[in-house]
Amino acid sequence: MELSKSPRNLGYGEGDDLGVRHTKGEYMVILDPKVEKNWLEEFLKPLEREEKLITNPKILTHDGSTLNT
Repeated sequence: MELSKSPRNLGYGEGDDLGVRHTKGEYMVILDPKVEKNWLEEFLKPLEREEKLITNPKILTHDGSTLNT
């Protein structure tokens, strides 16, 4: 894993853009820091079966209910 760091706070969107510009791996994940155990393995399973795919994890609200995304 490689870390891209800016000398100033760019905000969420521009920070994502910085990371995307420096991505060199097979997969790119833009991650909110709160994740569950084994999240990456579960997230990658559909990508291993399909050649081209965009996937999105379930999104939870503060009370734990799932958003319909």
